[in-house]
Amino acid sequence: MTTIAAPAAARARTSLPDVLALARVVVATMARGVVVMVLGLALWAAVPAAIGWQPTTEMTGSMEPRLTPGDVVVSRPVAASALHVGQVLLAEDPDRSGALRLHRFVATGPDSALITKGDANPDDDSTPVRRSAVHGVAVLRVPFVGLPVLWIRDHEWSKLLLLAVGAAVVLAVTTIDRRVRNPAHPVTNGTAATPAVRVRRTPADPDTRRGRRRTERRHRRVVRIGTIAAVLLVTGGLTVGPAAAVAAGFGSISADPTSTLRAATTFPCLARTVTNSPTFSYQFSAATGTIEADAAGNGRTGTLASGATRVGGTCADSPYVTLDGVSGQVTGASNARVTAPTTFSLEAWIRTTGGGDVISFGDSQSGTSSAYDRTLYIASNGRASFGVYNDSTEVVLAPHGSVADGQWHHLVATLGAGTMTVYVDGVATGSTTGVAPPTYSGWWRVGYDNLATWQDRPSTDAFAGDLDDVTVYPTALTAAQVATLDRQGR
Repeated sequence: MTTIAAPAAARARTSLPDVLALARVVVATMARGVVVMVLGLALWAAVPAAIGWQPTTEMTGSMEPRLTPGDVVVSRPVAASALHVGQVLLAEDPDRSGALRLHRFVATGPDSALITKGDANPDDDSTPVRRSAVHGVAVLRVPFVGLPVLWIRDHEWSKLLLLAVGAAVVLAVTTIDRRVRNPAHPVTNGTAATPAVRVRRTPADPDTRRGRRRTERRHRRVVRIGTIAAVLLVTGGLTVGPAAAVAAGFGSISADPTSTLRAATTFPCLARTVTNSPTFSYQFSAATGTIEADAAGNGRTGTLASGATRVGGTCADSPYVTLDGVSGQVTGASNARVTAPTTFSLEAWIRTTGGGDVISFGDSQSGTSSAYDRTLYIASNGRASFGVYNDSTEVVLAPHGSVADGQWHHLVATLGAGTMTVYVDGVATGSTTGVAPPTYSGWWRVGYDNLATWQDRPSTDAFAGDLDDVTVYPTALTAAQVATLDRQGR
């Protein structure tokens, strides 16, 4: 191996390498801080399970601004006697078998049942919760950790891919200051280490010893300054960014719309609050894509057919979907066949100058059904109509007034205790009693199915017009609940 003495010019240092080294330290330290923060949040969400506490992912916006979709909430088991008004409870949802409800305990009902309510909901939950159904009291919130769960539910694979790529990039950035922190690391020329030429520094050379000490001090100074700068930047970012795990604050409702507990990347004006524990709800708020997320949080995603087009919105006009009256429809692609319910409500905001099927139940998932009823449709005369098969077709027509006038209208059809009712713009317009619908299995349909036997059948079975906030509920909504939904708008 050849050795040479270091020339005096090689001992001189310019400021540019130091600046680049400082930048490497700052960026790498910040990347390591991000990794530590994410791992810390994940541990906050997972470790409590080891002592019997229950982590759950918030799937809807019913508890905003305290809890936002994607937050992980940890609940601590408590005795039934320790429950009191104001607590956020994790309990079995009485309206949905196998599901959980995370809402605030607001009052005590008959037989000591618990009346609950979402902070963002205008009304109490329709069904009280039994004390024995409570799993625990929410004590810890870990923000955003559960977002991948929402993305998987909503089939947002592009976001998952971006997350994976971002994680790989951050991990790679954590190592870019390796040579600054370890100056003795072999110098490379871009392909392989080149240790063949070595600079000789002998103890007898005072200048060499002083130069080496200066270099080591410079490296240490760069590392210290870079680390301090990175810590200050990360700390400053956290003070204006999303909150970390929050153990307090579940006992009261925040009225501050600028609270750090609110998701800063969402626009509440575009998302209607989900109430009354629906079976599924399509709000059509996505900008692109054929998959429609279930805003009710039950995973009953829909698929937009070729004749369905998304229309963007603003705070003045919420996004919606337009169906072409030919092939446009929304099918429940991810839904298994279910038994047609005997108690339910159908809701939709519509804008049309024609007619067609708005929501119905049929034994075909996407084609024309042979068994079909429980149909909310716009008749040939433009009136909102609700049909159920009861040994023969039973149809309730709005007694007067066409909704095919090119304006937005709120429609609700309910069936419960044998009574079917149609509401238009929050007002009951017609009803009939003694209805006993048939039992068969199939799928809920949006925008298209067979209307062959219905009174005042429109010229096309496929709905032609605009749809928004299409929702099916497992209960017969009351007149007060329908009026509230109408006042909320779309």
